[in-house]
Amino acid sequence: MSVWDKEVDILVVGSGGGGLLSALVAANNKAEVLIVEKEKLWGGTSATSGAGIWIPNSDNAKAEGFEDNSEEAFQYVRALSADNVPDENIRAYVENGADMLRWMQANAPVQYIAFPYPDYHAENPGGSPTGYRTHLPLPLGKKYTDPSIRTLRHPSAAASLFGYINWDIGEAYTFLFRPKFWWMTLAKMLANYWLDWPFRFTSDKDRRLTQGNALVGGLRLALNEKNVPLWLQSPMQELIETKGKVEGAVINHQGRNIRVKARKGVILAAGGFDKNQKMREENAPLYRNAIYSGGTSGNTGDSIVAGKAIGAGTMNMQSTWAAPVWYVPGEVGGRLCTMERALPGGIMVNQKGERYLNEA
Repeated sequence: MSVWDKEVDILVVGSGGGGLLSALVAANNKAEVLIVEKEKLWGGTSATSGAGIWIPNSDNAKAEGFEDNSEEAFQYVRALSADNVPDENIRAYVENGADMLRWMQANAPVQYIAFPYPDYHAENPGGSPTGYRTHLPLPLGKKYTDPSIRTLRHPSAAASLFGYINWDIGEAYTFLFRPKFWWMTLAKMLANYWLDWPFRFTSDKDRRLTQGNALVGGLRLALNEKNVPLWLQSPMQELIETKGKVEGAVINHQGRNIRVKARKGVILAAGGFDKNQKMREENAPLYRNAIYSGGTSGNTGDSIVAGKAIGAGTMNMQSTWAAPVWYVPGEVGGRLCTMERALPGGIMVNQKGERYLNEA
């Protein structure tokens, strides 16, 4: 008989958007939940992202006057997916994504807006040239006053003003295109940040949360109301399996290994393996040199390694959402190169240095 140091209903490994939302669903269903995060900051790569999500047929899109349907969305995703991805997996996503978004907005102070951002391959069957499947989070409705702000991961330096003042997409566009009176937006943001006394004397965190910070911050506030603990600097060491069933995990917490029993399940939401050189070489050889990815330093594939150690299968490990990034010395991750590619005067070339398209 196993000896356990702690027992919960659900153990969640990872504190990004997926882990926090899973924990909130469990807590809302009366489960006793524990979240563990191996880094000293919580929020994962979700906190540094724009937190955009692709959801077809949402209430948010309908509110913008866009009528969508799940069958067209299925056709679009099916044609772009690998052959080994089952139809039922794709249907589960496109048919339940809107329900997920509706539930999250109803149960956490997180709000999204459907954005007129075209599908990447809008010309394909089922694609949307007008957009409204991409959803972006609105800034958190009020200033984040919970003490957990001090250990919330900063947004990406490329997705914030001066690397520490949070902005939303509209504000970013204002600074990029500088319409009339753009400086008023700048003055308001600077005042909001610098006049946040006395907090400003003890932390450089911006308590106005936007983008990925708004997503994970809103979920954390909802979890706090449910008294769900989140352990920092508590990496999972291994999964505990008995007769083919995962019963819990070994968590290194406060310097010692703790055996945590999960009566109803372990949720692995610990991110990818972009910071693991060996795993990149083995599974994604096209990206073996991508050491400056936009992911956080904790993305070393821990969940995948633990799962494989007890016989779990993997699929399409070579796949990635990839884009060019800038590397700034001293920063952990690369800065996503998005708007810069569209600025006047730039040209795009292939690996041979040849220009291959009209950048306009």
